[in-house]
Amino acid sequence: MIEKLTRYVSFWAFVSGIIASLVFLSLIGWYFSAKNIFLDFHRNYRAITNETLFFPTARQIDALVHDRLESQKVAVLIGGSSVMRGNGQSKDRLWSRYLQKELGDQYQVINLALNGGGPAGMASYVAEKLLREGGRVILVADLSIVGGGISPDNGIQYKSLYFDELARGYIKAYPLRDAKMIEISSLNGADAYEELELKASANTWLNFDELWNFIGYRWLFTIWTPLTSERPWAPRMLYEDNEVNCDESKVYKNFLKEELEIMRGYSRAKPMGAEIKSLIEYSVPKNIHSNLIFAFNIYSPWYLNKLDAADNDRYFHNFHEAQSVTERLGFHSITLEKDLNESDFCDRAHFSFTGGQKIAKNLAPKIAEVAKGLGYVQ
Repeated sequence: MIEKLTRYVSFWAFVSGIIASLVFLSLIGWYFSAKNIFLDFHRNYRAITNETLFFPTARQIDALVHDRLESQKVAVLIGGSSVMRGNGQSKDRLWSRYLQKELGDQYQVINLALNGGGPAGMASYVAEKLLREGGRVILVADLSIVGGGISPDNGIQYKSLYFDELARGYIKAYPLRDAKMIEISSLNGADAYEELELKASANTWLNFDELWNFIGYRWLFTIWTPLTSERPWAPRMLYEDNEVNCDESKVYKNFLKEELEIMRGYSRAKPMGAEIKSLIEYSVPKNIHSNLIFAFNIYSPWYLNKLDAADNDRYFHNFHEAQSVTERLGFHSITLEKDLNESDFCDRAHFSFTGGQKIAKNLAPKIAEVAKGLGYVQ
């Protein structure tokens, strides 16, 4: 009898210990994710992105944005690809910092663009939540002249964030987007959508992703990656945004053949048509369409001048057609380049710091125009 009682007590003591530990750890994850953990944030750099297996959660991104954003300011959220992220520019000469100077104190620029990103994803999720909270928001993202890169999950490498945002209630169910996400996820197996949904739902209660990121950022990161191999276990807060200006590194013009093939692909592709409307609609909810500015990048004249005359003509035809299509559909758009030369580019697409200054100067009036049209400013 005593032996059975001892086993019974031991079993429940063991179970209670596990439950208490889970509750304790989940509360720690919840507590620390309520505050911004990212020090001196100016953009998403490698040590805090999927490139080094670090995946910021919806709650941590929300804490970051609310920490940086003053409620009376217009939030200018930069989404899109590595062009908008500022590849080839150092943190101190980042184009979005110049954009902040051009816009002034009425605005708060937050650069959430990602390598390989598109119009949907992190920045658009944040815009959706801020607008629902009554915030004033302008979303800026670059767009390919053939409409590529538009996906509601912002690309397969970032897809977990969509489920996290949805489970947290930061973004709301949106039938077109939800159906497309089921379709995309099913490419990895019939149960892939349900598995990702279940994991995100469990995390809202247990906060294990938040706890893991907090430990990995502040104390110890236990997964080796090629990009962090010199200090594989170091906490990510020790890795700075140390990208070098391409003007100094001289490494960016090594891809002539590959880059020219991309340019020819844009020249010879089918021009963007009205189908771009449905692509955008299933990726970005309609209620933020009027807050979205599409930025089109013509690319460096150093590459354009190496196309033959026919490809060059077709390229510019496709470019102007893409911009006119988005405008006919009612979207705001702008051409990033104005008085740019070869030295303003790092490579085919990315801007040097001088190019970044110029596109900031070019983009600021468009943002102010849209903000005025939305009634955000006088």
